[in-house]
Amino acid sequence: MNSEIRHPSILVTGADGFIGAHLVRALRSRFPDFVVFSSCRKGPRGLVDAHHLQADMADAASIDRLVDQSRPDVVIHLAAQASVGKSLEIGSDVWEVNVGGTRRLASAVRAVKPDACFIFASSAEVYGDSFQSQLPMDEDSCPRPMTPYARSKLAAEFVLRDTLGVDAQLIILRFFNHVGPGQGEQFVAASFAAQLARIERQGGVGRIEVGDLTAKRDFGDVRDAVAAILAVIEARGSLPAVNTFNVCSGEVRTVRDLLDKLIAGSTARPEVVVSHDRLRSVETPCAAGSIKSLSNATGWSPGGLTDETIKGILDYWRQQTS
Repeated sequence: MNSEIRHPSILVTGADGFIGAHLVRALRSRFPDFVVFSSCRKGPRGLVDAHHLQADMADAASIDRLVDQSRPDVVIHLAAQASVGKSLEIGSDVWEVNVGGTRRLASAVRAVKPDACFIFASSAEVYGDSFQSQLPMDEDSCPRPMTPYARSKLAAEFVLRDTLGVDAQLIILRFFNHVGPGQGEQFVAASFAAQLARIERQGGVGRIEVGDLTAKRDFGDVRDAVAAILAVIEARGSLPAVNTFNVCSGEVRTVRDLLDKLIAGSTARPEVVVSHDRLRSVETPCAAGSIKSLSNATGWSPGGLTDETIKGILDYWRQQTS
């Protein structure tokens, strides 16, 4: 047991991921009285706003050490295998990380800090086939996941309910599509921006490969996702023991509209080509969510997809391809 920690602490797993890297900086600013611990598997990768502790979600011993060293009052569990497309290829790995890792972390938290507030990054993908019959989706909508990734996230929600003790607080955040600088190229906005940045370097003319542009999605700024997490931390004292909230913008647009905005912000004038390799075997025509529950509970409101969001994504990929 670490007896040197005197201040309340926050533990962020997956701190080197897309949301995590943005979140850690915001936590230090918003909660200066908390000690912030960041955990990721391969090292801090430039994270300077937190005490870094290395851990592997597949290794129970390393998770036990992580929780014992941080003794978190608040856990923000972001670590996951997050690609829907990749989960279709390696479903068993997704379950090991997303379900097994979550169970191991919850067990360690229960043993060391049974009254912790545990915030879990779930996904709107858990609604799955329900998007076909109900829009917008609220937290009472029936989950009908359609992919290994979505099923693993829903299973992890139940694992947390069954593993955390009665003294813990559980806040499940079902994130819709959030975009911004630092997102991996396997995600749609980053894929478009990366290709556009390469075309710009080649003189502005080239091909951009795309998947289904007719699909409608709720695209929000990563800063809205971070703000939602900050909001539930601040409001946790007034929230019940178990909570589930959608985190979305409340607005939908086609993937084509997202592409057009990125092209408009770029100097590239590409030929748009639909690639069979970029089409999913399982696709949802429209995924829309309601923000009412989270807004009513915390006062949070999203800024949505702005010109600044688009510029930030493009500038990030220009730097990556320079």
